Amino acid sequence: MTTNTLQTAAAPALKVESDGGIDLEKIPVEKVVAKLSVQVDRGLSSTDAQQRLAQYGPNALVEKERSLAARIAGYFMGPIAYMIEAAAIVSAILGRWEDFIIITALLGFNAGLELWQDMKASNALAALKKGLAPEATALRDGKWRFRLRRWCPGTLSRSGWA
Repeated sequence: MTTNTLQTAAAPALKVESDGGIDLEKIPVEKVVAKLSVQVDRGLSSTDAQQRLAQYGPNALVEKERSLAARIAGYFMGPIAYMIEAAAIVSAILGRWEDFIIITALLGFNAGLELWQDMKASNALAALKKGLAPEATALRDGKWRFRLRRWCPGTLSRSGWA
């Protein structure tokens, strides 16, 4: 037994309230299809899909890369880090250099440990993303296309279980 449901890909650019005050995620699918001018039996034409990709861009998450320096600096920011840094400064002002060196060494060790954990987590996430197929079955020009990678607003997809 196979259950099929139609889903539409709605880009974040179409979700904004300035688009007639309609949030495409909260209205019924029939209204979304009408709003996006999609024929349910044919899907988007290749020409329409190319125009929408040019207008809205692909329906994908934007990944922001932070530089290594910004990531390391981030480990020294925050309420607890500020208190420890203040303790190091007070130790230096009072001339207690042993305390200053120990506190500073612990801050550096903590930042190094956080960087190591962050890099391990980033590598694990990258491996998971690599294993996920950014492909799906979609209706274009009246035919179901497999492994379609480029989504745009109005793309119809099919999901189901046998």
